[in-house]
Amino acid sequence: MSLRYTVVIDCYNYRDYVGEAIDSALAQRLPAHEILVIDDGSTDGSRELIEQRCANEPRLRLISQPNGGQLSTFVTGVAAASGDVICFLDADDVWEPDHLEQLDAAYAQPCAPDCVFTNLRYFGQREGLWRADVEDHDYGLTAVLTFAQRDWIGSPTSALSMRRRLAQQVLDLPPLMVRNWRSGGDNVLVLGASLFGAHKLYRAAVTVRYRAHGSNFWLGRGHAACKRLQHDYQCDQLLAHYASRTGLGDNSLRLVRREFETKPRPTLDERRAYCRLALQAALPLGKRLELWLKIRQHYRRSRKAAA
Repeated sequence: MSLRYTVVIDCYNYRDYVGEAIDSALAQRLPAHEILVIDDGSTDGSRELIEQRCANEPRLRLISQPNGGQLSTFVTGVAAASGDVICFLDADDVWEPDHLEQLDAAYAQPCAPDCVFTNLRYFGQREGLWRADVEDHDYGLTAVLTFAQRDWIGSPTSALSMRRRLAQQVLDLPPLMVRNWRSGGDNVLVLGASLFGAHKLYRAAVTVRYRAHGSNFWLGRGHAACKRLQHDYQCDQLLAHYASRTGLGDNSLRLVRREFETKPRPTLDERRAYCRLALQAALPLGKRLELWLKIRQHYRRSRKAAA
């Protein structure tokens, strides 16, 4: 049975761009099950434009809400979604026509990933690729790695997708925490998916165009040191919240070898990271060295198998 894809488009005062985002979602060669546009209290005519677009397209639905920030639109969209997989799209970005096809091929793989993210290309005031990786990569599980060293394993919003049940878990947050994440909601999706034990898969195909312009939260502003530190505080609070719900803690480092073995072709950087964590585990020295050795053995076996 084929999967159904729900597209959640978040929009706040992006009247100049949201029509193009909607058109790119409607133009997918693999049609979306539904496209939900969450207008976050726009005052620039975005809502009226979206209403016009919805009039003749049954798959397209507008959900209006008072301004609550980007993360609140994700919460609203996922709550209203009925598809099997949620695909997020910022109103100022654009998908290539094969984006959902690429995702569908990834979700159909035998490993049955929970979260798939793709590469993207900047356009507008910046050019180039988000990542230089030219090959797909199976990250396996990343809960311990993310908890221990806050690795950010994902892509910006418009290149992120995950199964609906996972999105519901990740976005089950206290209202105050949701309000605090007025921007940068992709951090919540990326970090939360990792800590809830999602199997992550990276698709190297460049199927998303990320618009760089003066209003981008991260690209368009020169953040002072205090703003960046406040963001780090928020991420730490978020991780602590998820850890309290999932039971992750310092004793979870004993699982580093098993988590590493969920990666069929780990990179050298991954091997180094997991070897460091193995030596930090609260275990007798002999056990730590045993974990370290088994991580290296899995890496060598995976290299031989790929040769």
